[in-house]
Amino acid sequence: DAETSERVEQYMDLIKKRACGELPTAASWMRNFVTSHSEYNKDSVVSPSIAMDLMIACKEIGEGHRDCPELLGDLRVRPVLPETGYDVRLDSSKVSRKAAIDLISKYTNRNSWNEKNLPLPYIKSNENSARKKETNRKNLRKEREPSIS
Repeated sequence: DAETSERVEQYMDLIKKRACGELPTAASWMRNFVTSHSEYNKDSVVSPSIAMDLMIACKEIGEGHRDCPELLGDLRVRPVLPETGYDVRLDSSKVSRKAAIDLISKYTNRNSWNEKNLPLPYIKSNENSARKKETNRKNLRKEREPSIS
């Protein structure tokens, strides 16, 4: 229909403007939001109040309650209203228990997650330390593995 076609054209224009640098990416906009915040001390620390202000701004922009031409150009997000939303309930039965466990396992077994969340105990002996570390890591991973009932 004509309305959908016009909306797609607006989004294509947005993508074009971002690609050519006329508009910032969402990441660039967020960095600018933080660095220009009145509480930012130019020390690379994002305080809880700055983070809260950023999240509120993102929520309001995404829900159409705040215009943001520096991010979206001429595009206006239509307000999200309960009466115009779809009445579709989330249905977890579409994902099998095994699929959910596999997905959780995939993400919790990433190195970046393990390094942050699975500190290894100090190992005195250098002999076979790599093997001991891996054994410890596997044991800790099993202890912290999420269970889905």
